[in-house]
Amino acid sequence: MHRTILTFLGILGFLTSFSQVSKKSTGKYLPGKFASLKYDKVIAYDFDGSKQVIVSLGKLQDSLIKKKVTLSSQQIDTLQSFLFNTNSYGVLPDFNSKGGHLGIVYFSNNKIIGHITISLEENRVIVANFDIPASSFKKIKYPGQTYYVNAEGFSVTGQEKIKSFCKSLGFLYGEYELSSKSK
Repeated sequence: MHRTILTFLGILGFLTSFSQVSKKSTGKYLPGKFASLKYDKVIAYDFDGSKQVIVSLGKLQDSLIKKKVTLSSQQIDTLQSFLFNTNSYGVLPDFNSKGGHLGIVYFSNNKIIGHITISLEENRVIVANFDIPASSFKKIKYPGQTYYVNAEGFSVTGQEKIKSFCKSLGFLYGEYELSSKSK
């Protein structure tokens, strides 16, 4: 009996350590204030964001929208699983203002309560009305300097996830050529 309990505890310990290793290898999920949003609808927008964002001064930029898709709960989970994961970030972005093409807007009773504009040209989240802690989780030494900065540029994994997500929606970024800067 005693031996059975020890064997069981040993197996349990092994499985627990294995699951912790697995979690580390898939990054940390850090949604920040987005986790507390009480939304009833999330819409993804493919838009002409040449030097623009999807929401400006609290208003949706309707004239820029090319296509919109109301996301299912499964699509929202998929989006948030990579957008708020530390493995989706890790390089320096391109800070030249080119604008975004993917907008994510959270609604409650048809009122905007959260928004994110993503640019693969700049390789980063351009603007969000709340911080995304996962994007500032990693720090890297700024080239040629002695200080460190947030590695908020999308990693290859992050870019691939965005591209795949957009392709599933029939958006422009589904056909986007991934940046060599993140490789």
